Formats: sequence, structure tokens, C-alpha cells
Amino acid sequence: YSADDEQIANLLAAGLAANLEMSRLYQTLADEHSTLKSVVESAPDGVVVVNPSGFILMANPAFHAMFGLQQQDLTGAPLMTTIDHPALHQLFTQENNDTAEIKLSDGRIMQASLEAVVSRFGEHIGWAAVLHDVTLLKELAHMKDEFVNTVSHDLKNPISSILLANDMLNRLGELNPAQENLRTRIHSTANYMNELVTDLLDLGRIEAGLGLEIRQFNLAKLVDEVLFALRANAEDKEIELVYNLPDELLIQGDYKRLRQVLLNIIGNAIKYTPAQGCVTTLITADSPLQTQPLIRIAVQDNGLGIPTADLPHIFDKFYRVQNEQTADIKGTGLGLAITKSIIEAHEGQIQVDSQMGAGTTFTILLPHLITE
Repeated sequence: YSADDEQIANLLAAGLAANLEMSRLYQTLADEHSTLKSVVESAPDGVVVVNPSGFILMANPAFHAMFGLQQQDLTGAPLMTTIDHPALHQLFTQENNDTAEIKLSDGRIMQASLEAVVSRFGEHIGWAAVLHDVTLLKELAHMKDEFVNTVSHDLKNPISSILLANDMLNRLGELNPAQENLRTRIHSTANYMNELVTDLLDLGRIEAGLGLEIRQFNLAKLVDEVLFALRANAEDKEIELVYNLPDELLIQGDYKRLRQVLLNIIGNAIKYTPAQGCVTTLITADSPLQTQPLIRIAVQDNGLGIPTADLPHIFDKFYRVQNEQTADIKGTGLGLAITKSIIEAHEGQIQVDSQMGAGTTFTILLPHLITE
């Protein structure tokens, strides 16, 4: 063969090798796509992926079944008009909203989570939502809450009897040191149990949506009353109470419950701030004429701070930050859970920002709604 023939043969071989490699890569991608599709389609959770414009790129059979859709191909269909469900729409449209609880027409409850889909080059190519059935978990949680509520009711009377009997012991005459020590321990333990039972019953009523008495009142006056009530606690530790309150700030809410919230938040700030520290309470408000106006109550301390790892859990029931500095501070671990439930019952939010050694700021956001 001539040199030209050899060159042509080499070119043909190189082209054939390239074609074979392309074929192999295509087959690999096809296999990966087939495997991924099989996994998604067989998943018990509902999965839907949309592009940035809101058109469906894929939806698995579980998602079809959740919304009563036939097994037709939804690819290219607009999500908002194809599926009529407000909670699902809000998941995709509201900013800073990556989770939602979605109740289906058959009564099942889905926990939905939303994640951005990004290409290997960092390009945003859509959104993926996964819907997980939490109906059984919700039912179990409800059963647990009912059990705790029942037990709490049953414990209330015996604890009251123990406290009464303990008080009677104190009136019968002088006790020797051992007896007085035992009586004091009984009183302390029974008081703690009484506080715990009261908090559990309180939390149960709030979570059940009971007990809110909405009326219009002056929030600034309420905050001033709470600060006055806690002044002795602050003076015992030489803590300065700094505040900036308007003369009048009308709000629609439950006076008693919001007083409970403020006593807990400001009281905690005093409790967890070292002696000679400072607790600051500030109130700001949007104009009621604005769209979705808010009232902001910020309570800032220069205390111990909350570790970053604990921040996601501080509103959980019975959760308490564990460290040597707070070991001697008593509490049931229900105060912040009750606070969060009360604020959410008012359609508000509570936020926390903390830095170890620098202090903590709790910010309460409440709708600024008033009647004429």
C-alpha cells in the first residue's frame, strides 16, 4: 500500500474509533437515564420537576396518583393550570419557601420539599419537588398529644394535693433539719411537676386552636407592664433593662397569650444574661396602610448566646441547650414551644439570631391589623 492509502486507512480508523466511542458514551448515558427513570418511577414519594418557566419536565406515577391524574404524559404542561392545588402553587411561587404541608383530596397529608436543579456547569435548569406521605406520623403525633394531655389532666389533682399537704406540714410546727430538708425537696419537685403539667395543658390548648380571645389593645402598654413585672428579676442580677416603646400601638390579638409570650422571651433574656448585663426591647411597626404590615418586637441580650447546632431545635418541645453554664438554670423546655405556637396562632413568626459569647436576639413578627 502507498503512503496515501495508509493515511486514508488511519483516518478511517480514527473516525471509526470516534464513532464507537460516541456510541459507547450514548449507550452509557441511555443506561443511566433508564436507571434513573426506573428509580424515580418506582419511588413511593411523588416527584415532579419543572423548568424555570413552570412547565413540567417530568412527573412520576406516585405524583400522578396523589392528584388524581391519568397516566398521560405531562411533559410540557404548565404546572399551575394542570394541577389545581393552592398549597402546591405556593410551594413553587413564594420566596424563601422550600417546604410545605399539602393535604390531598383523599385526606392524606404530604410533606413537600423543593430543591433547585442545577446543571454540572452551575446553570439553574428548574425545580424539583418531592412529596412524602406523613399521614401516619401526623396521626401518631396526634395520639401522643392526646395521651400527654390526658395524663397531664390526671396528674393535676394529685400534684395539687401534694403541694397542699406539704404546706400543711409547714404549719404543724417546727421541723428538724432533716424533715425541713425533705419538705423543701418535696415542695421544689412538686412545684416543678405542677409547672410542667400546666405548660403541657397550655400547649395542648394552643395547638388545638382553643382559647384565643382576640381583641384590640395597646401593645406598647402591654410591653411596659411586662417590663415592670420583670424589673425585680433584673435588679436581683443588676441587669439594665433598656427599651424604646411608642406611646400607643394598637394591635389585634389575645392580650393574655401575648403577655405570656413577652414574659417568656424577656424573662429568658434576663435569666440567661450574666449579672450586670443588659436586655434591650425595641418595637417598630409598618403603617397599617401598607401591604401586609408587620409589628416587630425585638428582645436583645448580651448573654451566653446559643450554639449554632442548637438553633434549629430551640422551639422543639422539651429541648434545652445543654452546657455547664446553663445546667443550674431551671425550666421545663416548653416555654419557647408555647411561645412559637401562640405567635403562629396569631399568624405571626418568631426569629432568632445568636452568637456565642455575644448574646441572642429574638424577633417577633405580628400582623399590624387594627379596627376602625
